[in-house]
Amino acid sequence: MAFNSFDSDDTVRDKLFQWLFIFGVGPAAVILYVSGLSWFLLVSLFGFVKAFLCYVELEKRKEKLKASEQKKEADAKARKRKEKADAKAREKAKEERKKKREARRKSLIDKYGEQDGMMIFSGKISEDDYLWKKDLVKKYGKDTGEKIFNKELFIDMTKEMLIDAFGNPSDIKETVTREKITNKYYYHPRETRQSTTVYGLEVTLENDVVSGWKDLE
Repeated sequence: MAFNSFDSDDTVRDKLFQWLFIFGVGPAAVILYVSGLSWFLLVSLFGFVKAFLCYVELEKRKEKLKASEQKKEADAKARKRKEKADAKAREKAKEERKKKREARRKSLIDKYGEQDGMMIFSGKISEDDYLWKKDLVKKYGKDTGEKIFNKELFIDMTKEMLIDAFGNPSDIKETVTREKITNKYYYHPRETRQSTTVYGLEVTLENDVVSGWKDLE
């Protein structure tokens, strides 16, 4: 029953108890029996050993419980440190976003003025749409430019205005007569279950000027 350098503390302790019993309690019991001493002493000796072993086992359990509690406490401290670090990181990110928003607000106001800059900053209109609207107003005048920007159809709208408002059509059908050229522009395509293409809007142009339109759905 030799000790091994790789034995755990519990293994070493258990081997010591085995030695105690084999070389200590065992021979003592034999001596008591041979010498004719009282069985009461023999029983008392075994009771003492049993109580001692129970005490040692209890101490072992206390040590394990203490180690478990220490681990729980260490884990709790680690969680608190992580939560604190995460909260600090979130607060830092929040401050960075705030700084970026403020920088953008100032940049838009410097670029487009207080009213228009704040309109873009608040999300009422994107910067790209604002610039597009500005170009249309400059090109066609305020009323017509705003109608085109808002995709409003109107009679006598030119082909160029129509394309500025809705883009190039998905399909065109042309009819040519002696008096005029009629084009039908089709917008808002979608594919049916039968794999055919249908359109949501048809705009009629006569000699490149809008003369009417109709919703197809």
